[in-house]
Amino acid sequence: MSHVATINYEALSIEAKATCEQALKQLCKIDELLARIKDKASMLITDRVRSYESFLKKEQANITAELNQIISKANAKTREASIASNANNLSKIVDNLTSYRLNAMEDLINDELINATNRHQQSLSNQALGIISISQDILKKLETIDDFMLRESIYQVALQGENVNKSWTELQLLGKNRLNAQLKTSLEKHKDKIMLEIQKELKDAKVDVQVIENISSSKIQNISDIETFRNKATSEIIGESVRKETLKVIMKTVETRGFIVDKKNIKIDREKNEVRFIAQKVSGERAEFRIYLDGKFIYKFDGYEGQACQKDIEPFMKDLADIYDIKVVKQVDNWSNPDKNQSMKYQTVNKNKGTN
Repeated sequence: MSHVATINYEALSIEAKATCEQALKQLCKIDELLARIKDKASMLITDRVRSYESFLKKEQANITAELNQIISKANAKTREASIASNANNLSKIVDNLTSYRLNAMEDLINDELINATNRHQQSLSNQALGIISISQDILKKLETIDDFMLRESIYQVALQGENVNKSWTELQLLGKNRLNAQLKTSLEKHKDKIMLEIQKELKDAKVDVQVIENISSSKIQNISDIETFRNKATSEIIGESVRKETLKVIMKTVETRGFIVDKKNIKIDREKNEVRFIAQKVSGERAEFRIYLDGKFIYKFDGYEGQACQKDIEPFMKDLADIYDIKVVKQVDNWSNPDKNQSMKYQTVNKNKGTN
């Protein structure tokens, strides 16, 4: 006989931490870009290149601080309803920055370095002729634009002689069009590289092969496609990370109940997309677990007399909540009378994704 229960739960701390850790890995791409700039630039560093470097370092520092703050709360098991959504919002910002925009920014920096000498000579010529390229009014308005790349694009447009008498509204439109064209060109140039990077990240995270193939075979037509594929890849990587952490949590929790876990018995079934293991007590009681990517795990306790399994199940669920911040939000039980020495308890736990 058996006892079956379905439980919806939240694992906000685990999800938030996994999301932030993945975002921090992505931010390392900024360090790689800054290193390449240093190698290429030599003595040709210009004020514009320095402004790019300054922006990237500041953006990286600010986002890193926010991510680490969320990780600290997750480690402390701070119960905040917004912790996972805040992590997801930051993750999207990082994905946006480190995918196509970072490549486009590198292209702009390379262009600046290549043309640094010509621009310097033109600047000297303008100064000698008493030409002021950009008015103070325009410069002040530029500082009000938060999007760094858009601000730089409008700045470059404003430097062009034919735009000297253009209004601020006209310069904004020209700058937006220029930036969109640059992003499109950069996307076409780097799209194969971007997809290879995403594919490698998925493989390193041990994401299911079929999932990797589905994402890798997708065609990139525009920036929206890159955002979609990048977000999907990040979601898969985080999902796999959450499953691994859930596996560790369950193993630790059952061990505190006197079960012995042989790590050699951890099995991965790619067809069913599940990880399973069996834990056993010296006295013979067993607990079997199956953990899935969709935020669900199933466990079965057997080898007990009557309702004796409750002495392990109830503390097990309590530890998940109190120690690891896995909170049950809905439980539906279907009971039947267990037979002596053949009692079983099945429980299915589903993550309530809609609560993040």
